[in-house]
Amino acid sequence: MDIGFIIALHVIVCSSIFFLVYTLFLFFSERKFNLIKSNLYIIIPLYCILCWALFYAIFINCFFYTLFKIFNEIQPIGVKYGYKYLPNFAVIIGIPLYLLPSIYIAYKVFYVINIILAMIYVILFNKILILLKLKKKIHRFLFLFAMSNGFIVLEQFKNNQMKFLIGAILLFILKQEIQFRIKPFDKDLKFYLINYNLFILIVGAFPYLLFYFLIYLFQDIPKNELFKKKNLKKYTIIIISFTAQNFLFLLYPSLIREYYNFIQVENTRFNDRFSQHYLRFYQDYNISIPKDTALLINNILYIILYIIVGLLVISRSLTLEQKFGLLSISIYFISYVAYRISLVLLPLTILLFVPFINQEFNGIEFIKRNKPFIIGYICILGINFINYGKKPYYPFLIGYKVVHFFLVIILGVSILLLYNKINLSKENNLVNIE
Repeated sequence: MDIGFIIALHVIVCSSIFFLVYTLFLFFSERKFNLIKSNLYIIIPLYCILCWALFYAIFINCFFYTLFKIFNEIQPIGVKYGYKYLPNFAVIIGIPLYLLPSIYIAYKVFYVINIILAMIYVILFNKILILLKLKKKIHRFLFLFAMSNGFIVLEQFKNNQMKFLIGAILLFILKQEIQFRIKPFDKDLKFYLINYNLFILIVGAFPYLLFYFLIYLFQDIPKNELFKKKNLKKYTIIIISFTAQNFLFLLYPSLIREYYNFIQVENTRFNDRFSQHYLRFYQDYNISIPKDTALLINNILYIILYIIVGLLVISRSLTLEQKFGLLSISIYFISYVAYRISLVLLPLTILLFVPFINQEFNGIEFIKRNKPFIIGYICILGINFINYGKKPYYPFLIGYKVVHFFLVIILGVSILLLYNKINLSKENNLVNIE
């Protein structure tokens, strides 16, 4: 299908929906309209999510395809690469969908669930921004718009994957912890049962989230209290929760070996080349990288990632959202999994800018006073919208891999400059005090 035709259809559909909704708004009372108008900063991102979902469902993968067509789009993933998740995902998510009359219906049901999860994902992010005292709606809109648009959003609907669920759960847990930091409350057994079980669920869907779980677990546990009674209870809850969610490992112990073998095979697939997605541009220039060299560099990078995780776990000077953000940008630079979970990594990364935004300015003055944020924001928008490959349903730009490379590098540099500037200002304050 011609790209220009697809874009035109997208614009027509979005415009039609907008004008229809706008007309309905005008039809209702002025009071209701004013309420909606005052919340357009979040309604527009939610509307964008809906447009991307409808765009794919109606014009790319029509909902009137036959069962055979849908089955052949889903089946090769499992056949080619194997089952990618821990048993808890199959039991909690897969079985309820399997009980539906057909794969065709299950696909549609989960597609609708994904739209709802995507909207929850945006709403939770907005609540976090409010908790972090991002006061002006226009500033919150910038963040919400970035995370609700672009190729990475369209890809989630195309693949009908779990990233919106992962993102929503991570943001829910993060929101809970920020609320506790602002106004402490009693973290009772119910609190830990809910949060730990949710985290274990998403680790089962994406094992690399274990790094985030370790940071979360030890955020409130000083190293000299590792074996205190209250913390031993936490470890017990985690062990029991993991065992309960993955009881199939107890019924079929061979699953443990099979899952481990699959992870090994998957890692091998990516270790024979520079697996970092932002480095893929070298493939377009016939640059040959020996497998041994690629493997060595990848292993060195993984060691660096493990060190970063360790440092974030033991750090007491960073907030939880800063730790999640720093880990996210580190994964984007180091690991091949970054392009698969960009939907979660990039919003967590841009949260790093929130504490340092000068909110009291507007317009051009706001841009001048917030250059690191503006540069980082533009980079994230670019990364979100750039095509990750030659897709027939999304505009393809020549040299997109090189552009993606520079955007990632500039994003990392802007974060380094921002935190270096903050550290320098702290040092100057100490000098002035002395």
